[in-house]
Order: sequence, then structure tokens, then C-alpha cells
Amino acid sequence: MNNMIKIVEKIIRGVFKGSVFPLLFMMMLVAGDVILRNIFNATIPDTYEFNSMFLIVLISMALPLTTHEKGHVSVTLIHQKFGRGLKTICDVITLSIGAVVFAIMSVEMVDRALYSMRSDVRLGYLRFPEYPFRFVFAVGCCLTSAALLLLLIETLLSWHKKQTV
Repeated sequence: MNNMIKIVEKIIRGVFKGSVFPLLFMMMLVAGDVILRNIFNATIPDTYEFNSMFLIVLISMALPLTTHEKGHVSVTLIHQKFGRGLKTICDVITLSIGAVVFAIMSVEMVDRALYSMRSDVRLGYLRFPEYPFRFVFAVGCCLTSAALLLLLIETLLSWHKKQTV
């Protein structure tokens, strides 16, 4: 079990490190577009579309690690008043729902990506294909679901250890 957890953690961290490339691409694209507009009165075609698609890639690559490290925003006004048992129950419920929702999103996005590929859906003036971005989003959702499952397992194991001690 620990080996599987370590493998998933390595994959999540590797994907997060890969998220620097879409960010660099977006920065260079916007900087190039601004320079071309101001100096040469020209523009890079489909800058908005590329930035939109690469923002999807960036978010879907960064979300699994953020989820795994509990770096998301959470409201604990009511949760902090609960006892340990009720907190664990709430955590198990929310982590389970989150894992299921992201798994459904992943499956649905693969279906939509396959449809986009079969239908040859293209975006913008340059007519670049949409399906690769949908597949990357599906992978990000799948990894986020895996991160939530790991948190669920950790929560259940820590609760079990506290019950046996």
C-alpha cells in the first residue's frame, strides 16, 4: 500500500513540475503579443485561445498536488468546533464526494475529448485541435481524484489507529 501511495505521489509531483512549461509558454506568448502590438502594430494570432487552453492545462497539472498537500482554501468556522469523531466523519464524507466528482469529471472529459477528436473540433484562426487539452484536463481530474482517495485512506488509517490505541 505504501509503495502505491509513493508512486502516486511521485506522479503528482512530476506532473506539477511539468506545469511550469504551460506557464512559461503563456508568459512568452503574452509578452511577445504585447511587444508586437506596441512596436510593430501586429499581433500573434489566437493568443487569447492559446492562453485559455494552456490555463486549463496549468490548472489541471497543479490541482492534484495542491489537493494532496491540502493547499486549497477551506472554511473551518464550524468544522473546528466539532469533536474528533465528527471531524473525521465530515472529512470522510467530503473526501469521498470529491473523489467521486473528480472521477466522474475525468471519465466525462475523456468522452468529450474522444468526441472532439472524432468530430475534428478546432479552435481559433490557426485551427488548432481541442482534444489534447481535454485529455490533459481528464488526466488532471483523474490525478486529483487519486489525491483525494489518498487523503481519504490517510484519514481512515489515522482514525483506525486512534481507535485501537
